[in-house]
Amino acid sequence: MDKERPLSESSVEYCESAQPPFVSFLLVAYNQGKYIREAVLGAFSQTYPYLELIISDDCSSDDTFSIIEKEYHNYKGKHKVLINRMPTNVGLTAHLNAVVKLSQHRLLVLAAGDDISVPERVQKIVDRWRETNWSTGSIYSEYNAITERGNILARGGKTPSRSATSWVNFSNTDGKDSELLQSFPGATHACTREIFEFFGGLPENLIQEDLCLQLRSQLIGGVGFVCEPLIFYRITRRSQSRNLTGGLLGGFHRISSELRYLRSYLLVLENFLEELEFAVEKNMVPVAVVERTKHLAAEKVARIRSKESYLECGFFGRVRISLQWKGPLREKMRFLVYSVCPFLYGSSIYLSHWYKNLNAFNQK
Repeated sequence: MDKERPLSESSVEYCESAQPPFVSFLLVAYNQGKYIREAVLGAFSQTYPYLELIISDDCSSDDTFSIIEKEYHNYKGKHKVLINRMPTNVGLTAHLNAVVKLSQHRLLVLAAGDDISVPERVQKIVDRWRETNWSTGSIYSEYNAITERGNILARGGKTPSRSATSWVNFSNTDGKDSELLQSFPGATHACTREIFEFFGGLPENLIQEDLCLQLRSQLIGGVGFVCEPLIFYRITRRSQSRNLTGGLLGGFHRISSELRYLRSYLLVLENFLEELEFAVEKNMVPVAVVERTKHLAAEKVARIRSKESYLECGFFGRVRISLQWKGPLREKMRFLVYSVCPFLYGSSIYLSHWYKNLNAFNQK
């Protein structure tokens, strides 16, 4: 289904003298009937005029798509709108691959069916993209974390190295190594379609797309940041991120969630190393940075595997790993404490996320 608007679909020269670029806003959903209406209305509210909206449902078993259809038929705005429903449930990455193929424009602004974009989101992203001279890569932003009921929890996404002018990639020797393999807030993601065209679609064995797209961007372009919250990021019980809900008593559940997250991260890093080799073959990455990049990835993999082993084994195994831990002394001591009292591990995740986000929120 497609609501037309009188806009030229011809290619745009990205320069100061051209009209602003057309942008594709991709909203993907699955079984998010409780929240999809707010997400759709957030998409419809975008103030940026040169925009196509694609709202796609991954064959939900609830009323997600019927709500999308209702809001689509009620929409009286000027944006071009396309709604889509997958014939079968294909999973997050395959769904996103399919929606990217439906889109027409170079810049892709991504959104989830349980988050809410502020009206100026696309405009702010395009403004930041213009400052990079329309470079290949990704742009992220801060966010306001909200509860399932929509109450604001905290402001997040900002770190000291993420500024309004930073452009982080593996060739940028001024960039901090610690930032290169740390996840940017994926819920706020926008990227250029070269990230898909050069490497191909996302591997369908990945259960999260955000870090994979970020690493691709850092290989052949860069990653920029908008220093203000452009979405309301909903923290639900289904959220894949290690979240703020559940309180202090969810310790053991958090350990299993952490294991799933670590294993997913390992898959992403393994895929990244394959794509690094591909980028080298195509002369997209300077050879000088390849060994440094591999070293960073190998260090990250080693630490994740140690952490995975720690979480999987019993009491004596955890004590042994803690004593052999090669990180800072305070980290070794912390894991020794977790070995004696395992529920503190999950609770510490909650407290660290709560404190970090509350502190960031209060600084604004």
